[in-house]
Amino acid sequence: MAIADAAVLIALAKMQSLGLLKQLYGQMTLGPSVKPEVIDDGRAVSAPGVEQVEPALDEGWIQLTRLSAREKRTMPTQATTE
Repeated sequence: MAIADAAVLIALAKMQSLGLLKQLYGQMTLGPSVKPEVIDDGRAVSAPGVEQVEPALDEGWIQLTRLSAREKRTMPTQATTE
């Protein structure tokens, strides 16, 4: 399993190549601030590739990290909205 940041997901999704991550790593983990940046912000500006990331989350090969209460207290407010 690998950890992806928003830049990787956005770039690969725009190139219609998000599946490469699944082929290489099997599963991906996203931090709590990545989903809003990639999907919510991407949808707001009609960014190409957003439609690839949502199904990957639904299929479960991209998973979101859940923070503990202690970790949430140390994160900036907008990063804990997930």
